[in-house]
Amino acid sequence: NPTRSDPLSDNADELAAFSSRGPTDDGRIKPDVVAPGTNILSARSSQASGTGWGTPPNAYYMYMGGTSMANPLAAGAAAVVRDYLASGEAHGNPSSALIKAILINSAVDISGYGVPSQEAGQPIPNNHEGWGRIDLAAATNGTDRTFVDDPSLALTTNVTHAFSFTATNSTIPLKASLVWTDYPGTPAASRQLVNNLDLALIAPDGSTTYYGNNFSGGWSSAGGVGDQLNNVENVYVQSPTTGVWTINVVGSNVPQGPQPYALVVSGQGTQGAPTTGQGSVYLPIIERTAQPTSGGFTNGDFESGRTGWTEYSTHGWVLIKNAGFPGSVAPRSGNWAVWLGGEYDDVSFIEQEVAVSSANPYLAFWHWIASEELCGGYDAGGVIINGSIVVDQFDLCTPANTGGWVKHVVDLSAYAGQTVPVQIRAETDYSNNSNLFIDDVSFQATSAASRQAVPTLFDPESTMPKPCAIGSWKGDEEKGTSPAPEADPIYLLGP
Repeated sequence: NPTRSDPLSDNADELAAFSSRGPTDDGRIKPDVVAPGTNILSARSSQASGTGWGTPPNAYYMYMGGTSMANPLAAGAAAVVRDYLASGEAHGNPSSALIKAILINSAVDISGYGVPSQEAGQPIPNNHEGWGRIDLAAATNGTDRTFVDDPSLALTTNVTHAFSFTATNSTIPLKASLVWTDYPGTPAASRQLVNNLDLALIAPDGSTTYYGNNFSGGWSSAGGVGDQLNNVENVYVQSPTTGVWTINVVGSNVPQGPQPYALVVSGQGTQGAPTTGQGSVYLPIIERTAQPTSGGFTNGDFESGRTGWTEYSTHGWVLIKNAGFPGSVAPRSGNWAVWLGGEYDDVSFIEQEVAVSSANPYLAFWHWIASEELCGGYDAGGVIINGSIVVDQFDLCTPANTGGWVKHVVDLSAYAGQTVPVQIRAETDYSNNSNLFIDDVSFQATSAASRQAVPTLFDPESTMPKPCAIGSWKGDEEKGTSPAPEADPIYLLGP
């Protein structure tokens, strides 16, 4: 008790005693969602011999229960959600992963018998109700909800897709759901998950991280590690800090890739016209970048966190930070700066779309290079325009170490009058990882201390051209714990 003696149909917030429970043999959370399954009035075939449960209202209907009723309810809800996406969201070919993610993200945690230790009264997720009861009205309401469903954004191992969400109301929960249709497993395997993706939400403070399925009391707890079992991952923050959140979808281990996925985010935030990327990406409250302004960079000193910037790291590192810098490095001004590199085999960059003024066509930023690499074409930093044109390139190697903040200026007069994506980038190879710190990005009128390079086309499938190697602090396993460099720095002025 209370399950054994519970009536079949007395309370929609209680689970039928004969309802199937999880988990699976390998520990995955099941069921995903639940739907009513007792004394459901349904159509009766004229050829049927049975009369169902109790007395039917007429010959064309009868009451029935079990998976024969709960499953059609869930399937019917999925069909309605699909129709809504096509007609209400103009998303004509939604993936099954997206439909599943929406049903889970909008589900209601049922109260069960009101005793937290019993049955579905336990907080979600639990192995009685999974993530809750389907709420079709919520599933077909796109208010304060956005999603990503784009096959071209499929992930491979060690690749991260980062999105940003600006939370504006801390009383409205922020809920993110990641679902993917996994590659078929092997029945005899002890763990059925083949391709492992991970969901991580980073709070506006730049350090507090919530990982998928790390729950306590029905809400996400900060910290923990990524889920290694499930192909459904949720982060539900009950009272989100207002400001810019980073949402990372990480290809932690994808042996049978690339792996498509669906991401659903709900909560109250800054909304605007949908931003469409490749294929069908609908992001009214997840923005790639801020709109360009004629005055130069938005948040060029990074004191507003990630506002205005796109950031990317092969290993999924947070790049715009206000804590955790290695050694004696501190931001040049304020509390925030950018840390690129700092890991083996990493490509990392920050990017912003900005209008280049003819009056102030010189890109200026302060950088700090710290490397243990020998020169020879291994690690490099640079500036890329329009995603492919390298307009500036410099080595990240021991002779290039700055020993502190040094101003660097790049001539962008060739792009005056244009609005272009400007990317500041670092690439490291498999050894002697290099660190490149960036702060106070702006435009200026003069070319003082500038170094110019003949623009060359950058092939995203290859490494950046590097005539000389770069280095950095050789880090520990986790970025942010590197010791100070052993060699004395050499100070360079000019090219």
